[in-house]
Amino acid sequence: MNANYKSYREECWSRVRLVIQGWQIRTCFAIEREAKARVPRAMALTAKSIRSYINWPDATVVINTPYARFVEGVDDAGNPCTTRRHFVPYTYESMRRWAELHGLDTEKSTGLVVWGYRVPFFSGAIEAVRPQAVADLQRLRI
Repeated sequence: MNANYKSYREECWSRVRLVIQGWQIRTCFAIEREAKARVPRAMALTAKSIRSYINWPDATVVINTPYARFVEGVDDAGNPCTTRRHFVPYTYESMRRWAELHGLDTEKSTGLVVWGYRVPFFSGAIEAVRPQAVADLQRLRI
């Protein structure tokens, strides 16, 4: 009798695990989809680099570009901040092409001073998905 109870309990836990995994996958992909939709149009590379990595029991949505945190507007500690002015040399070919496209003389200068506005696309995506994810989790009644 004890063996039957143990197998029943394990079967119940495996079903619960599958339900939670399904919720985790749906939530992770919803955050990825929403973040890609909220990325500023000029940052197509950032949108392409947003990926979901799911390895039970962990699920992570990451942005694989080093400058994404400046667009999001957070400092090293994760606190909100404004984007500061900074110098970008023309050693970055994309900056040189952008400058030439906009009629700037790249022969006389060595780079551009750039700054931007805070666009919280990633944290905004999490906040947009959160109510639906919480409602789905409550509906599971686990």
